[in-house]
Amino acid sequence: MRQHSMRFTSIEREIAQALIHASPAKDLLLAQLDRANVASREDTGAGMFSVLVVPDDCDPAPGVERLDSFDGVLSHAELARGVGAILWLSAGRLSNLELYSFEEPWPKDWERIEFASE
Repeated sequence: MRQHSMRFTSIEREIAQALIHASPAKDLLLAQLDRANVASREDTGAGMFSVLVVPDDCDPAPGVERLDSFDGVLSHAELARGVGAILWLSAGRLSNLELYSFEEPWPKDWERIEFASE
C-alpha cells in the first residue's frame, strides 16, 4: 500500500535520528532530515520502506551510502525478535528508511514500534 506526501511519524523520525547520530556526517544528515518529507510508504510483508525526499538545496553527505547501526533497541509487541533499521542514501542524500522484522510477519500497527536507548 502506498500513500503520498506525508510527514515523518514520530517513530520514523526517532529511528532516523538515532541512525544519523552514529554517522561522521551527522550535521549534514540532520540538516537534511529537518527538511525531508516522506513521499511514500510501502509495506513489504516483512517490513516497510519509507521513500524520502530531500530538497535539492540541501548539502549532500559524500561517501555515505547507508546507516545501519545505532545505540538502542527497536521492539514491537508482535515481533519476538525485534525490528531492524537501515537508512539508505543516494548521492549523499537521504533516500529510504527501511524497517524490517527478523523472519516474522510485519505488524499492521508498525507505528507502535518502540525505541529504547542502550
